Amino acid sequence: MYRELLNQINSLYTKAKLVHGDLSEYNIMNYDEKPVLFDLSQAVSIEHPMANEFLKRDLNQVNWFFSRVGVMVRPLDQLMEWFLKNE
Repeated sequence: MYRELLNQINSLYTKAKLVHGDLSEYNIMNYDEKPVLFDLSQAVSIEHPMANEFLKRDLNQVNWFFSRVGVMVRPLDQLMEWFLKNE
């Protein structure tokens, strides 16, 4: 679930050129054991001056939630490097 969620966030970033901006466990549904992102009304373009800060916040929230339930998460700096190199 964690890996699939990161892939979806990455697709949102690289393909749609958007950052959710307010991602937490409350904005993710589990449908057939796959995460579904919703509440994208506040999403911003990756061109927004705060986009990288919003992305960091989203990834921190995801890491915080999954680490709380015992999932081994990737460090934020590695995640940011992965996102920015695929931009």
